[in-house]
Amino acid sequence: MLIGGIALIAGTLRFHGQYYPVAIIATGGLIYWHKNILGEQFEPFTIATGAMLIVMAHVINMRLIRRTRYQRKLAYAPSLSGAAK
Repeated sequence: MLIGGIALIAGTLRFHGQYYPVAIIATGGLIYWHKNILGEQFEPFTIATGAMLIVMAHVINMRLIRRTRYQRKLAYAPSLSGAAK
């Protein structure tokens, strides 16, 4: 959880600046941490929900980083009109 949070915060600060993946992983971690609140019969469902939120936060973060890198690559690419001159 700690390593995932650090990775998401680093990606947020360095690349895309969107904070909702951090909120999603925090929510997933809290649900996972408090898995015993609903009782023993619902424990597998709360564990699965927390784990899915954690995985979803990582996937969203990776997509945001990939999109940001692609947009930066396009911004620094030479334009066709500038190359023809």
